[in-house]
Amino acid sequence: MNAYIDLKNDRSMGMAMGPIPWSSVVLYASVHNLDADELYELNYLIRAMEAAEWEHDQKQKDQP
Repeated sequence: MNAYIDLKNDRSMGMAMGPIPWSSVVLYASVHNLDADELYELNYLIRAMEAAEWEHDQKQKDQP
């Protein structure tokens, strides 16, 4: 999904990588003329992809 790739760099970096800010998702939706239902779906997909990436990263860290 291009949106996820485009928005990944908006995460805050600190002790751990944070989630993509809601404001970034809303701005992306606005720029791409998404309606409210599409914004809801986009946010759902972004959060699902974040969870999958986090899970993948955890599995990689747990391997010896």
